[in-house]
Amino acid sequence: MNPLTATVVIAAYNDWSLLEFTLQSLKAQWHQQFDVAIADDGSSPEFVAQVKQAQQHGYPFKINHYWQEDDGFGKTVVLNRAVAHAQTPYLIFIDGDCIPQKGFVDDHLRLAKPQQCLTGRRIDLPHQVTHALNMQRPEAIFSRNMGRLFYMSLKNRARNVEKGFRIALSKLNLFKHKDRGIIGCNFSIYRQDLLSINGFDERFRAQWGAEDSDVDRRLRLIGIKVRSLFMCATMIHFDLSYDKRALWATTLADPNKPKYYDLVAAEGQAWTNFGIDKQ
Repeated sequence: MNPLTATVVIAAYNDWSLLEFTLQSLKAQWHQQFDVAIADDGSSPEFVAQVKQAQQHGYPFKINHYWQEDDGFGKTVVLNRAVAHAQTPYLIFIDGDCIPQKGFVDDHLRLAKPQQCLTGRRIDLPHQVTHALNMQRPEAIFSRNMGRLFYMSLKNRARNVEKGFRIALSKLNLFKHKDRGIIGCNFSIYRQDLLSINGFDERFRAQWGAEDSDVDRRLRLIGIKVRSLFMCATMIHFDLSYDKRALWATTLADPNKPKYYDLVAAEGQAWTNFGIDKQ
């Protein structure tokens, strides 16, 4: 058993049904040397009550809940709070609408190294298809629904289904796969390495992942390698914006994202003055 301990940081907003599946999946992980931090960007009182109930019973790991008022997209702010309060040396970041599959935590921890950030990928499904899948074991959605998922991909109701296959070989370098950037729903890093760039830049207040690209850029500036996880640390994303994301990918429907990212990148700084340390 890897002695490294971690905090699984879950970015969440108002969808308890999927977050409960995510927590159940974490409960079924082989590696249980982690706690959970729910970084909540202003969810409803009903959602908060569900989290409090989960904190009191039912899970083998400690659940910390960091909530802030709903003031638009403030994911980076509450993520920084969770990072600042984390008590473990390693951090694994996921989103509350993404369900890790079996071996997810173990894969991140067994491949963890200082001065290295691990980034994985996901299967993308529309949110509403949960009722059409066998969800009884959330950590095994892919293996128990494989045929149905590939059929859905033929109908354009699932993307990246091939990313559900897990081959847990740490030295699997038989295929050259291109460098991948960080996506916020599936990456991990030593806490000290993230603190070395002062965490997330809280000026990013728009969706679609620019805040993740910014972290990627700043980590590379200080020499931290971003390593793509290949056929491991798999997860399934149930996306409320499934169709909108496909449109954005082809038309750049959100033109403010690249402009603002370019503006921040032009500063050329690894350390952000708008992160965890406000001094």
